[in-house]
Amino acid sequence: MEFPVRWLPALLHLLIMGAEVLCDCTVENMQIEGGTYKLTKQLQEGSRLIYSCPNGYYPDPAWTYLCQANGSWTPAPKTFPRQRCKVVECPDPNVLLYGSVSPPQQRYFVGNETMTECYSGYTMRGSLRRVCLPNGKWSGRTPICSRDTGDHCADPGIPAGASRTGNSFGIGDTVRYQCSRELFLMGSDERVCQENGQWTGIEPSCYYKHTYDTPEEVGQALGRKIRDHLKEMELIDDESEVRGQCGLHQPYETHLGNSNRNMYPWAASVIIVTKDSVTRTCSGSLVTPQFVLTAAQCFIDHQPENVGVHIDGRLHRVERMWIHPLYNVAARAAQGVSEFYDYDVALVQLTEQVVISTAVRPICIPCTQQTSDALRLNLTCAEQEEILLNQHFERLQFLTKTHRGMRPKEVWAKLHHNRAECISHVLKAGGITAMDPNVAVTENFLCTGGRIPFRDHIACPGDGGGAVFKNYESRTIQVALVSWGTKNLCSGGGLVESDDDSRDFHLNLFRVVPFLKSILGNVTQDEYEPLTFLDD
Repeated sequence: MEFPVRWLPALLHLLIMGAEVLCDCTVENMQIEGGTYKLTKQLQEGSRLIYSCPNGYYPDPAWTYLCQANGSWTPAPKTFPRQRCKVVECPDPNVLLYGSVSPPQQRYFVGNETMTECYSGYTMRGSLRRVCLPNGKWSGRTPICSRDTGDHCADPGIPAGASRTGNSFGIGDTVRYQCSRELFLMGSDERVCQENGQWTGIEPSCYYKHTYDTPEEVGQALGRKIRDHLKEMELIDDESEVRGQCGLHQPYETHLGNSNRNMYPWAASVIIVTKDSVTRTCSGSLVTPQFVLTAAQCFIDHQPENVGVHIDGRLHRVERMWIHPLYNVAARAAQGVSEFYDYDVALVQLTEQVVISTAVRPICIPCTQQTSDALRLNLTCAEQEEILLNQHFERLQFLTKTHRGMRPKEVWAKLHHNRAECISHVLKAGGITAMDPNVAVTENFLCTGGRIPFRDHIACPGDGGGAVFKNYESRTIQVALVSWGTKNLCSGGGLVESDDDSRDFHLNLFRVVPFLKSILGNVTQDEYEPLTFLDD
C-alpha cells in the first residue's frame, strides 16, 4: 500500500507514539531574566510560550517556544546562556565612504548617538545626527558623502551594517549589497542605474533578528501605498481634503485624454497683448489657487486688462501683476550688458481662484511650510535648498509645448565648482561686451546647457517664465524659472538640444524668497489665503 507523501510525517508520528499518553509541557527553568512570559492552551500540545521585554530590550536566545506532543519545547531551550532580556543593538554605521562617523564604537545600543562628517571636497546627503532607536533601527536617513562628479545616478549610499560592491553610477552600472554576519537584508541586494537617473529596486537595509517596524511605520507605509493607489487610479473623491497640498501630480501618462495635463497640473500660459496688438506668450506655474509665477520680462508696459492666464482649457482674467522691485533690464548697459535679467520674476494675481482638481493643482515653491510637508521633513529654508540643490550636477526639468502637448526638457544645473565654466559661455552671447561673466550672470541664476557631461535640452521662445522643477518622491518642487539664454537654436520650438556653447540661465527661487513672501505670505490682507513661509 502506498501513502501520499503529505501523509508520511503524520504516519511516522502515530507509529512512534503508539498508545502513549500525550504529555504536557512545563515552565520549569523557562523563566526569563528581566522580562515576563505568557502561555496559550494551558501547556498542552500546541501551547506557545511567548516572552516580553521592556521597551529597548528583546528576548534572547528565543522569542517564543512551542509545546510538542512528547512534552518538550521547540526549539530546545538552552541551559546556558539562560533566557534573558538583552538591550537592543543597531547595525554598525561605520560603513561610510569618504567620511567618518563619531564616536567610533565596536557596538551601538539603544540611545547611542552618532554624528557624520564628510571629507573635504565631498557633499553630504542624509542625516547628520542619528540615534539608535528601541526597535533596532537608526533614526533619520542613511548619510552619503559624494563628490558628485557627473554620474548619471546619484550615489545610492551604503546602509548601516552593509557592504557594497560597485562604485560607478553611469547608465547600466550595477551595485550589489551584502549584510554583515548576524544581519539579514531587507530591500534589493542588487540595483541598476537607469536612463531616467533613478536606481531600480528598493533601498536596502540590514536588520538584526530583533529589529521590528513600529505601528507608526506600518501605518505610514500602508498609508503611502493607499495614497499612491488612489492617486494612480484617480479616485480622490474629496478634493477639499487635498486642496492645500502642493506638488501632487499623476506620475505617468495613461490612455486618458488629459493624462499629460495631470502630470503637470500646475502648468500655465500667460497671454500678453502688446500696444501694437501683437500677442506674445510666456510660460508660468500655478503656485496658489489665485497666483501664477512667471518672468518679469513678460510685463513691461502692460496693464492687467491686456493679460490673461490659460490653465487647462480656461482663460482667466488678471487682477494685478507684481514685478520684483529690483528688476531693471537696462541696469548694466554701461557695463557691457545690453539686457540684464537679474530678479526676472513676477507674480500674476487672478481675479478669481481656480478650481482645484486632478488637472489643476499648485506646484510647491521654496521655503514654505507646504513644501516641507511635501518633503515629509521638518526643514529650514537652507535645509530645503541643501536637499533640492546639493549635487554638483543637479538633474532638473522644465516644460515646452510640442505637437504632442507638453513635454519635459531635461537639463543639468552646473553647481559649485562646475558653475564658473558654465557661465563663462555668456561672454560669447550677442549683446554682451563685458569681460567678466559675473557681470551678466549673478549668483541668482542657475546655469544649464552644453553637451558635457550630458547633452542638455535648450530653452525656446515661449518656455520663458516656466517652472524649472524636480520631482521628489511623488511631489513636484519648483526651484527656479526659465529666464534667458545665450543662443536661440529653436526654429520651431519643441525638444531642442544644446550645442557646445549654448547656455540657459534660470532664476533661482531660493534667492528671491523675500519677494515671494511679501506677496504670497502676506497675512495683512483678506483677498486670498496666504502661504506659510519659514522664518529663515
